[in-house]
Amino acid sequence: MAEAAVGALGASATLVASKVGYSLAFTARHENNYRAEVLDTERISDAIMKARKSGDVSERDFIALLEQRSISIEHTTRYYRSIEEYKDVSALHVTEKLAKRDCVRKNKDPSQRWARA
Repeated sequence: MAEAAVGALGASATLVASKVGYSLAFTARHENNYRAEVLDTERISDAIMKARKSGDVSERDFIALLEQRSISIEHTTRYYRSIEEYKDVSALHVTEKLAKRDCVRKNKDPSQRWARA
């Protein structure tokens, strides 16, 4: 009987460790994706500013690109906040953690960002 209890305890510990590992990997992947999004936005913004200074972009196009940049920054900020909210939820609150994970994935959607388009 004691062997069964030790086995069950070991299985529980393994399950918890795998979930913690998955949670950390999930967070790391999304934080890396967030950093890539920020770098893409900065790179494209720099290219827009250079094109504007050289006269390659009209005033109208420049304003449209600035608006798109603003939207991209807003979406990226929302993505970052969802990652932070996911990290703030305890692993013991499984349903809330799953809901936050879905929120992170929804906010990651690259179709919302101009940098990927």
